[in-house]
Amino acid sequence: MSLAPKTLFGPHGTLLEDEERKTGIIGLADPKQILNGPRYRDAVISVARSYIDAGARVAATNTFRVRHVLDGSDPSRIDRYRAIVRGHLLALQTAIDGIDEEIIRVISLGPAGDCYKPHEAPDRLQAEEFHGYQASTVAQLDVDFAWFETVNTIEEAVGIAIAAKKAGVRCVISFVIDSEGDLLSGESIYDAIREIDGVTNNYPFGFGLNCCPIEGIQKAMQKCGSLRHRIIAVYPNASSFPPNELSGKALHDHVLGVVDPDGVAAYLHGLARENHLQIIGGCCGFTPKDIAKISHAVRHGIIQSNIPRTDKHRG
Repeated sequence: MSLAPKTLFGPHGTLLEDEERKTGIIGLADPKQILNGPRYRDAVISVARSYIDAGARVAATNTFRVRHVLDGSDPSRIDRYRAIVRGHLLALQTAIDGIDEEIIRVISLGPAGDCYKPHEAPDRLQAEEFHGYQASTVAQLDVDFAWFETVNTIEEAVGIAIAAKKAGVRCVISFVIDSEGDLLSGESIYDAIREIDGVTNNYPFGFGLNCCPIEGIQKAMQKCGSLRHRIIAVYPNASSFPPNELSGKALHDHVLGVVDPDGVAAYLHGLARENHLQIIGGCCGFTPKDIAKISHAVRHGIIQSNIPRTDKHRG
């Protein structure tokens, strides 16, 4: 990768929900619908192109929520899961065809349970089994990374890394953190990286921080100490409210969009320069316009050190 950080796609879901409201087509935001005809596939392609046009060069599939297909014991669930993921990769490939610049393609993968309930997370053996299905699916595809996002415990992260190593897929594991820079389980990022690298002999390509208050990122980096270099990607929420408060209705109440797009872009680029991050972007609440601001800041060398205004500063 180049020295300048690359910009990651933002979320798909809220844009597809907006398209549902505009068109009246039910289910556009449901990733399983990719198998149900061209109008669903075309909607996903349109969102992907909007992020590419915004300057994003790390392209993620709309597959984070597809993991729920793996719940239960129906043997056909695995084939269905793989068909859905392949469908989304084909849609993504269609969106990036014709782009002259390098596009890094990643398969977005979620945790086994609720992103914000660490007490429900699996132990490492359970995680290895569950994520083995996800990792083995990615191993059959032509992509750059299996991108495991919004992980909230060390045990599940270790299971993910073991599964990815067994499947032979390059992986990035991204943690959801609180405003103090710790995992939602209360565990430290330093301990998480040290444990995973110790068990797997540094197998993950790198680690990330996502779906979190922007205030927690620099704190997490500082707490990583000598392992700071292992974090390669950060993409916070638009909201500074605790992640476990941003679910269901609360998500729509709080994530009203990025309050200070220019400040967020400059701050993330400043973090990237200071910490040698390879990838920056935005999670819940970000739109292609916000991603375009980040791409602009990178291209023009715009940085700031002070934390930007967020929804905690609304009047």
